[in-house]
Amino acid sequence: VQPHLRAHFVEAALVEHEMEEAAYSDEAPAAVIAARPPALLFSANFYGTLAAARCLGRHGVDVTVADTGRLGPASYSRFVSRRVQCPPESQPEAFLQWLVDFGLREPVKHVLYPTSDELAWLISAHRSKLEDLFHLYDPGVDAVYGLLNKRRLYEVGTEVGLHLPRT
Repeated sequence: VQPHLRAHFVEAALVEHEMEEAAYSDEAPAAVIAARPPALLFSANFYGTLAAARCLGRHGVDVTVADTGRLGPASYSRFVSRRVQCPPESQPEAFLQWLVDFGLREPVKHVLYPTSDELAWLISAHRSKLEDLFHLYDPGVDAVYGLLNKRRLYEVGTEVGLHLPRT
């Protein structure tokens, strides 16, 4: 190996080793953390939010939980580095304005991770307002609608050959 490439290979091997170690540890090394954008989760009372915070945190992602209160289980996870208060999702205009303000003031672009059907729909429906401020995993409003609407999900499933029970 040429000398100028040797340092690159050594560094890559160290990062790979640190990532493997992180998989068996409750804490991820700083090199792993620095390589990943932070995540913004919602609804601290949902156990799915707690599970997501633990999973992301174990893999070196800096996790922020936004909720209307401070008592949800996810708020107290050791894998959550920051807790912030936000308006309830039942007030979509206020919630969206809060999201825009959060995205504008944060120095690092967060991954916006909806932890409920309502938030998945809200984020998908307002993608154009949010896509420059956050990293979004959004298959589009039609796909989200197709997943949330049982009749549409049944129709799409049968169109692709799945045998689904009628409900």
